[in-house]
Amino acid sequence: MEGESNNISDSRLMKGVQDEHNGQGTKGNTESSFKQLFQKVLTPNDVGNKMFVIPRRYAIKYFSHIQHNEEIDFYDSSRNSWKFRFFYCQSSKKFSFTKGWHKFVKAKSLSAKDTIVFNLYEFKNGTNESCNTFVIDVVKNAEGLPMDLTLNHDVVDVDVALTPVLLFGKQIGWTKTKSGNEV
Repeated sequence: MEGESNNISDSRLMKGVQDEHNGQGTKGNTESSFKQLFQKVLTPNDVGNKMFVIPRRYAIKYFSHIQHNEEIDFYDSSRNSWKFRFFYCQSSKKFSFTKGWHKFVKAKSLSAKDTIVFNLYEFKNGTNESCNTFVIDVVKNAEGLPMDLTLNHDVVDVDVALTPVLLFGKQIGWTKTKSGNEV
């Protein structure tokens, strides 16, 4: 997806997310940013079990402010809301999304080698307060990607990210970008 300084305030997806958070329209709101946090190629365990294992460094970096066993709200590219329970297993020392994950896998027809992209959308609400919303995106496995785009790693950091190529607001493909921006 996109790097830190990219503004997508004209996106229909993000306008819908803003409207839902504001309870009103977003006229005049141009202060927003959309950045990719991380992405992960799904393993057979991620789609076969009822949980998604979050790479430890990303769980600590992006979800450390969230209480264990708390549900996190995400939006997808269709503006659907998804809730995943954030869980930490003491014995295995693994972070995961549990409750809600299986429903997401089934609804999106996910399979091993599909890629899940986690993003953060930051914007000002109707009262000019800062708001953050997590956005989850799905990229079907490399055989299904347009323009011969392939991923070579199970986890890809924000240094190399997938960015959608848009034409008149409609996605027509993907490109790789380098951002190097940290949270």
